[in-house]
Amino acid sequence: MEYEVGLNDQTTEALSRIEARLFGKAMKKALVETAKPLKTSMKTMAPRRSGALRRSIGHKTEVDYKKKTVSVKVGLIYRKSNRKGYVAGLMQERGTIYMKRQPFIEPSEQQFPKVEEDLRKFIQAQLDEL
Repeated sequence: MEYEVGLNDQTTEALSRIEARLFGKAMKKALVETAKPLKTSMKTMAPRRSGALRRSIGHKTEVDYKKKTVSVKVGLIYRKSNRKGYVAGLMQERGTIYMKRQPFIEPSEQQFPKVEEDLRKFIQAQLDEL
């Protein structure tokens, strides 16, 4: 027996939204997993004093469903609760007229080609599971 079911426009639109969300969720997970070593590297290279700087290093992901893009920012993330660490991080990275720079983000970014390759492998592994 064969059944044919016709879908109206609302149903197909809802299915495409679900598909976009699943895509966004999977890509978000892939980006976070591959960004972890970069974030860890930044935290270990960051100068230690109070710990506020290390707490301000993190990641933030954004999904744009219209453009079908996913982005991740790794580094100093501004939060109201940890403004001190964010400002201290900028001063450490760039230096001031009174203090020489102690970069911790720039050297970590040299690992980016490795992160990019890890992302490709992670996405391929996810596709192989399907």
